[in-house]
Amino acid sequence: MKIEQLLLDFLSKTKIKIHKKRANILAKMAVSAVTEATTRQNRQGFKWQEKKG
Repeated sequence: MKIEQLLLDFLSKTKIKIHKKRANILAKMAVSAVTEATTRQNRQGFKWQEKKG
């Protein structure tokens, strides 16, 4: 199951009424933020491993 779908399900379950188009944009923004954060963490991890080694 995609993260976008999980977010859309969550938004639909909560009582917040959001237009589907806007919900899709929010989901995409959240996904890009998560992927950016994880890639940044991975880069830091690699740097740390290089320093350690």
